[in-house]
Amino acid sequence: DAYFISSGCPIEDSNLSPDQHAMRAVEVALALQRIVPAVCDDGSVHMRCGIHTGNVIAGVVGKKGPRFHLFGPNVEYANRMESTGVPGKVQISFPTKQWLDIGGHDYIFEDRAVDMGGRHDKTFLVTRSKARAAKKIR
Repeated sequence: DAYFISSGCPIEDSNLSPDQHAMRAVEVALALQRIVPAVCDDGSVHMRCGIHTGNVIAGVVGKKGPRFHLFGPNVEYANRMESTGVPGKVQISFPTKQWLDIGGHDYIFEDRAVDMGGRHDKTFLVTRSKARAAKKIR
């Protein structure tokens, strides 16, 4: 099963910059990775998390059961970040890493190259958080 989380949607929060949204998304993914063993007794269950940063189109679709949806190439790219990820790890795209670097958020990364539909894109596995700003929101 797969779940989709967005940060900074649907309303742009003027108090948070894109780097802060990226940092918060990474911290949520790392927290989910830590909590899986505590809530699931099956040791064979592992979660893959994939994060990408980019613009999307958002809207409510449906009349009987309206639901909020995100559309666009960045949504598909985020899905591929998850599907090409490593079980038990958090994989982020190059644009997400750039925002983390711009914000000075300190993480330890492992470099990767992933086939993203015929081309190899540089991605990163987040191995550990040393982000000071993250400690303030925990």
